[in-house]
Amino acid sequence: MIDSWLNTVTGWINIAQSLGPGLSKYGWSTSGYPNPLDYAFLNSVPFLVVIPIAKLTKKYRLAFTSISYSLIPLFAATILTRNLPKLLGGALLILNEITNPVGIGIHNSQIYSTFWGHVLQILGSNPIEATAEWWVMLVMEAVNVFGIYLSLRASKTLSEVDEIPRKYYYVPILVLGISFILITYWMCSPASPSLPFYNKYLGNLIYNPLQAQPPF
Repeated sequence: MIDSWLNTVTGWINIAQSLGPGLSKYGWSTSGYPNPLDYAFLNSVPFLVVIPIAKLTKKYRLAFTSISYSLIPLFAATILTRNLPKLLGGALLILNEITNPVGIGIHNSQIYSTFWGHVLQILGSNPIEATAEWWVMLVMEAVNVFGIYLSLRASKTLSEVDEIPRKYYYVPILVLGISFILITYWMCSPASPSLPFYNKYLGNLIYNPLQAQPPF
């Protein structure tokens, strides 16, 4: 949504398409995602959070490095979280093709009569439309929380070694961690009111993993 607006304002979509001339005949196209400005801003967010906190200490350079290291588990968790819908949603659907390669495909309504098709239906998949399961969001949020926990554990050790009070670690970890949890729900909750955790504003966890549509 933000990228589409920035692409229109900056004309980035035209630049992105001109960078790959001739590739359209191979079925390749681009919408200009991600927009460089949006990408640069997202990458600068950790600095905008850590720098003010580090300046409050008497060891700015050491504190900046130490606090940044404590955030590594948290950001690693968010990278895994972003790919879970494709992994969990797509893998379950594709597994049906592996277990039944010459039989009923995922786009045939008779798939519901197969064992795996029945399992997918119980899990909340829609095999015919190849949509991921609503419960994937719960797994995503669990990974986010685990990332916060690991960062807090890392901060304990770093605080003792670098002799920096723990409170300077806790603020960026909790601010960024809680933000990631809220953003994950806002952008990845089911768009259908018939499913749990329905989000009428921007929920779009239900997507087609076979078309590699990103959750956000």
